Amino acid sequence: MDGTILNTAPGILRSVDEMIRQCGLSDISRQKKNAMIGPPIDQSIARVWGLSEERTQQAAAVFRSLYAEKYLMYAEPYPGILELLNKLRAAGWKVGVATYKRDDYAQRLMKEKGVIQACDFVLGSDGKKQTKADIIRVCLRELQGMPDQSIMIGDTVHDLTGAQNAGLCFLGVCYGYGFKSKEEILQCGAQYAAVDANELENKLMEIGG
Repeated sequence: MDGTILNTAPGILRSVDEMIRQCGLSDISRQKKNAMIGPPIDQSIARVWGLSEERTQQAAAVFRSLYAEKYLMYAEPYPGILELLNKLRAAGWKVGVATYKRDDYAQRLMKEKGVIQACDFVLGSDGKKQTKADIIRVCLRELQGMPDQSIMIGDTVHDLTGAQNAGLCFLGVCYGYGFKSKEEILQCGAQYAAVDANELENKLMEIGG
């Protein structure tokens, strides 16, 4: 979802900035903040600031409160993405969303922004020990899809790794927060790459025959 269907950066970055102020953390570069978009927030906090488990969870709780109450809806679909989802379903594709964002946040946000209405199934993280591959597998089961007949689309190496671990081909996009070019996507081991929704549509229609 983040960085592929919805541009969620404005709300997440505002939440990170306010969390830093409230928790008395050292400021970090915009690049490091961008890297916090997508993975579970407690993992990002521990990685960036090296806090104890207790302080990590305290900061994560502050972030989640800020994000849920003030900034969740600071997100918009990328140009052409909702139209593409509807075109894919009209062409007979089954469309699902597998996101690491906490499921309650993801469901609220995707409903508000019209994503759920354009999909067959959407699922976020349970906030426990799920991997991205675990979430993908649940989506495949609900969609009655087979790994060798499915494709994962995402904007980060985390998405690519999840797809590989679940046995799917991967199509990377470079308009989100992770990959910066088609060359980088392919060098990381993806089968396909796209720069925008138009090229993404062309690639999928080509793959689908």
